[in-house]
Amino acid sequence: MIEQGLEFYDFMGRVWIDGYLKLKEQASGVTSLTPSPDFLHFYAKDKSSVAEFYYKNDAGTERDLSLVAELPASFTASRMVASDASGVLTSLAAQTQGAILFGNGTTQAFDISNLAWNDTTKVLGIGLSNPVFPNGGGLQIYRSDYPRLTLANSTTGFTSADGYGLVGVGLDLYLENREAGNLIFTTTDTERFRVGAVGQLGIGGATYGTAGQYFRSGGALAAPTWADLDHGNLAGLADDDHTQYLLANGSRALSGSLGMTGAPNLGTAVAPVGTAFCTILDLEPSSSSAGIIRWNGSNILHLYGTQNMFVGRNSGNFTLTGGYNVGFGENTLKVLTSGSRNFAMGSDAMRAATTANDGVALGESAAANVTTAGNFVAVGASALSGATTGSSESVAVGTGAAANSNAPYPIVAIGPRALYFATTGYDIVAIGLQAAQYMLTGQQVVAIGNDAARNSTLMDITALGPGAFRGATTASQQGVAVGGEALGSTTISAGGLTGVGHNVGNNDDGFNVTTGTYLTFLGYRAGQSTATQLTNAMALGANAKVGASNVCVIGGTATALKLGISVPAPTNDLSFNGGSTRTWWMERHTTADTPGNSLTIQAGGATVGATDKAGGDLLLKPGVSTGSAESGVQISGCVAGATGTADRTLSTIIQVLGNKLGLFGVAPVVRPAALTTQLTSITHTAPGTPDYALQDLVQNTGFGFVTKDEGNSFLSVVANLQTRMSEIESRFQGLGALN
Repeated sequence: MIEQGLEFYDFMGRVWIDGYLKLKEQASGVTSLTPSPDFLHFYAKDKSSVAEFYYKNDAGTERDLSLVAELPASFTASRMVASDASGVLTSLAAQTQGAILFGNGTTQAFDISNLAWNDTTKVLGIGLSNPVFPNGGGLQIYRSDYPRLTLANSTTGFTSADGYGLVGVGLDLYLENREAGNLIFTTTDTERFRVGAVGQLGIGGATYGTAGQYFRSGGALAAPTWADLDHGNLAGLADDDHTQYLLANGSRALSGSLGMTGAPNLGTAVAPVGTAFCTILDLEPSSSSAGIIRWNGSNILHLYGTQNMFVGRNSGNFTLTGGYNVGFGENTLKVLTSGSRNFAMGSDAMRAATTANDGVALGESAAANVTTAGNFVAVGASALSGATTGSSESVAVGTGAAANSNAPYPIVAIGPRALYFATTGYDIVAIGLQAAQYMLTGQQVVAIGNDAARNSTLMDITALGPGAFRGATTASQQGVAVGGEALGSTTISAGGLTGVGHNVGNNDDGFNVTTGTYLTFLGYRAGQSTATQLTNAMALGANAKVGASNVCVIGGTATALKLGISVPAPTNDLSFNGGSTRTWWMERHTTADTPGNSLTIQAGGATVGATDKAGGDLLLKPGVSTGSAESGVQISGCVAGATGTADRTLSTIIQVLGNKLGLFGVAPVVRPAALTTQLTSITHTAPGTPDYALQDLVQNTGFGFVTKDEGNSFLSVVANLQTRMSEIESRFQGLGALN
């Protein structure tokens, strides 16, 4: 044991200690040592009853060399230690189970998203943070598009086009060999099957057979082999067990259909005898008397004209000059003349078209009466069936969609009976069951949703949602209704309506919008709270109700609403974002040479008729300050100046700052102390005749006054001043301006 110290001077060897090296602990309470250039400063010291090991350099910087200080009491086997930026050991924080430590080039970091170990299931995951496996144990790879396991060696190289791999693509699994080599499958360490570099198949090695051979099973106990296909090797050749074949000796009678091969030319019409099948049916070019397939005397298929095709009884004709037309169904494109690029499918689809171009009609009687209109799409039974020369470039999809429309400009109707009764209305989009069904002559309308604007005949409206604007009439104009049953009252003849939200403008209490104008309702069941029809009113928020014209209401009465200006979660009824200075003010008057208007801020009054109930207080409060800082309230006035039009400067007249008050621009001060205690009030004899015109004092009397009344008058003034100062002090104390 070395109790006084062990010192080495210019010692270049080693000291070996077989046992323990103990450094004597410094005296209790010593927390630092004075550095000396003659020693290496390793020492132990008392620190919270834990002996620890320290080093101090010549600059006096102390380093704790003991791991005890670096590892917190919570250190467990799952924790690790690393050095921080200054070289001091520090304990790494506990990480999510399975996270793996990586070096990122500068520091160490944990990664749980791309490589993770699940110690419970014993699965290593790549690309996911919680790897699992149905039966436990293994490697799980995840990627949202193409998960891949790649193998490479020194022969294959390491680029993306090298090596071998497993790749998942959708529900498919690819086994890849990106090299000019084979895919080889083995069992019991013996090759059984291979796929060669050009796709050839090998059995038991590079045994690819010869062209024309087939893969022949060896049964349950032997490997397959290549075998030649030889009809003579088939069993049962003499058996008559293929009744679908004709016998060469003609002993089996033909029943049913006869299939023919080759390219038989049937020429002109032949009498129907059974059914004939052939690989190729080569007809002459279609004309009125040739190149036609008929049924019971009616033409059912021909290709008359330039790249036309007509399938169906009386489809097309043999006088048309247009080309690239297709008709499927009875009477489709029946009277077409010069029209081209039309497609009609369904009985009577485009049956009246003559010069129509680029039309599409799918469904029974779809666009049945179109003659010259073109560039339209009609899908559904009777869709666009009323159009003749109008409704070009229109779209009608659904049974009866735009069935009566013959508009001069395009319309869009999608849904059964959408725009069903529309006649000359145009620039209309109706999507949904019976959307805008009864709109006859409306224009600039969008109706999307079942029954949207169903009964409307109006101008310039947008109805989005089931039943939106359902009851709007001819007087309804410039309106927007978004949401189920939005502004869907039985009859609405109002204009300038905007309603967004389910059932806006409709109330269970019957206060529905009918003839009101310029109304805006936003929010679930927002509307009006009166049967009186309003003008220029707005209700914003769920169940918000407005009861007078020229009024904006925000929020319903059932739930208190807080309004935040750039604040996602306002604390009070009206909250501004505190990130910058805000100003709440009234704009200047816009009428020339007119004074500004007043702005009144008033607290709420007691209920009308209430007994002895106070009104609410109006509170002006500054923002909350912290520490030694203080905040306050300022009241400014705009001081008058010289006559003219120049803006005057606002001046602070009253300022409250913390517990201080300042008036007329003077720096705020704390509440002044009370005045000096007043002496006993003067008592005197009242003058017989008050004489306030004091003469020069004289020396011929004891008091210097010329007359007695003159002296008493002076004393009465002094007494009056005492009284008035006492009153002033009392009033200032009542205001709190004096203690």
